[in-house]
Amino acid sequence: MNLIKSFRMTCERIKAPFLRLTDGMTYREGGIFFSEGLAFCAMLEIFAVEMLIESGVAHGQSSEIWARWLHKPIIAIGNDGYGVLNETRMRLSDYKHLSIRVGDSRQLAPELLDAHRDKRIAVFIDGPKGRQALLLAKRCLGHPAVVFVGVHDTTRGHFMDGWGKTVFYTDERWFQRHYADLDRGVAEEERKSYPAGPGIGFAVSDPESMVPSWIRWSRRAKFLCRRTRTLLRQGKSLSVVKQRIKAHTVGIAESCAASKSILNLLRHLRSRSLTSLGIEYDTDKATKHGFTHIYERMFGVKRFEPVRLLEIGIKTGASLRMWEAYFPRGTVFGMDLNPKQEKDSDRIHTFVGNQEKRADLQACIEWIGEPLDIIIDDGGHTMLQQQVTLATLFPSLKPGGIYVVEDLHCAFNQPERFGVHPDNSNNTCSILEQFSQTGRLYSEYMTDSEILYIEKHVDRCKVWRIGDPKRPSITGVLHKK
Repeated sequence: MNLIKSFRMTCERIKAPFLRLTDGMTYREGGIFFSEGLAFCAMLEIFAVEMLIESGVAHGQSSEIWARWLHKPIIAIGNDGYGVLNETRMRLSDYKHLSIRVGDSRQLAPELLDAHRDKRIAVFIDGPKGRQALLLAKRCLGHPAVVFVGVHDTTRGHFMDGWGKTVFYTDERWFQRHYADLDRGVAEEERKSYPAGPGIGFAVSDPESMVPSWIRWSRRAKFLCRRTRTLLRQGKSLSVVKQRIKAHTVGIAESCAASKSILNLLRHLRSRSLTSLGIEYDTDKATKHGFTHIYERMFGVKRFEPVRLLEIGIKTGASLRMWEAYFPRGTVFGMDLNPKQEKDSDRIHTFVGNQEKRADLQACIEWIGEPLDIIIDDGGHTMLQQQVTLATLFPSLKPGGIYVVEDLHCAFNQPERFGVHPDNSNNTCSILEQFSQTGRLYSEYMTDSEILYIEKHVDRCKVWRIGDPKRPSITGVLHKK
């Protein structure tokens, strides 16, 4: 596929997600038009750019667009001739992958290219202008790390023709016909000076350096996974996540073998919620207690990571199969008082042990061998078992890990059976609620050092009540720092 055809197809494919990412941005005087931003982002996609160097920064219109689109290192160079660079730097400080440097780009840009010659780099020049821009663009194009250069405020025949490179412009009629609507109502005064728009001229060092589509889609899949985790972390509902992710996948051909990772992602988001899996495998976490609605909000950010999960209490193995299906790259461990080897599979492994005994719990952790991301106590539910298990297993969680104590309601429904003292002093649910409010933990089953470790390493603790307010299902969750 030639470059121009690929450029046209990519512009059409990314238009919807580009509009979403730039939604709410206001045009700043002297900045690039949004149609020009779309064109440059299309080139970033085509060449799978790993780093962007921008020459010329004033109000940061283009810098913000690049930072929203490209989740790779961006270095913007300005000389603060307009006296606004500090304000621009503060406004864009939330974009951690964007850095703004003060200096002469004619000196800094070549130095940066030499320092990062192992990356695929794009260069955007919006200053200097005229002949100086031409000289800088030619110098950058001669560097082996540069895949393309975009020069702002240039039109066909201005100064980029005759380079012996593949050159095209955003003021071409087909581009204006399809994408000028992105600029409707924006910068009307500037449009009077530039009837076709100020224009970006693109020069490509080697058209053969285009990255094949299957590699681009593979990299895009990684971005989609990161985007999914971000949306879930922000508390967005699953339906909102589906819509946002779908906007990023316009134009994906299901026949493209390398887009399987993206299609896999969409398949999980479309129909395989944790609750639907819980119902399918008939675990009471979904069918009776409704815990899966809470867990999806917490575990969704880890869904496509190689999670290591341990659940105490196997019973029929329904929840282990649910976790195996929910975490497609995860490994699930189960511990039970009775042998459950028939539940084992490639990603499910079971261990025999008594959760009342610290030695058994410690032996299980040594058997697993590596720190865990999630631990769920769905074992015997006695106060002794819950608190001894928490004290022994919590140190084996990774930083940022999640520890869950299920079925805390058992202490209220059948207090004698589950070992609750008449004065309620050892009730695990009450202990966790007090801990969440005061930051102090009390337990007759834990040593002082175990209590101190938990108090020091818990980021937050919450007790969830679900269902009938008179007889709720209760689960406790501790997040490790």
